[in-house]
Amino acid sequence: MRSPAVLDRWAWQSVWMLIEHRGKAPQVHPSAYVAPTAVLCGAVFVGADARILFGAVLTAEDGEIRVGERTVVMENALVRGRARHASIIGTDVLVGPHAHLNGTRVGDGCFLATGAALFPGSVVGAGAEVRIHRGGSRQHGAAAGRDSADRLGRRR
Repeated sequence: MRSPAVLDRWAWQSVWMLIEHRGKAPQVHPSAYVAPTAVLCGAVFVGADARILFGAVLTAEDGEIRVGERTVVMENALVRGRARHASIIGTDVLVGPHAHLNGTRVGDGCFLATGAALFPGSVVGAGAEVRIHRGGSRQHGAAAGRDSADRLGRRR
């Protein structure tokens, strides 16, 4: 058994960074996991069995963020909710490391690779993929169930 001094040294690891913003606090389902270095700020809702990993930041500045069941937001990803564009992430979605989701809607079963960037008003259809370091804007939606790299700015 650890001594009290050792327990105190490790106590910070069990604390989530949940920040109330403009009178709204994050809500995390009891079965969800939020890493101790993740930050959830404002009207953020995390569904059952979801995972918010180390260094991820979910900040609802003026619009809400909803993370669906069994969705994983990987290391150092940034998700923002905007006043006119909430960020809604469906169920069974993988948000890759260093991805940036800003006021976007992501359908169920999507794969957003490392460094993907989605901008306010963008919509990614169910089952779509956004490949590594690619992006999507309001003018470029991702088609459901297919590789969306060509539609979301892939250079040829």
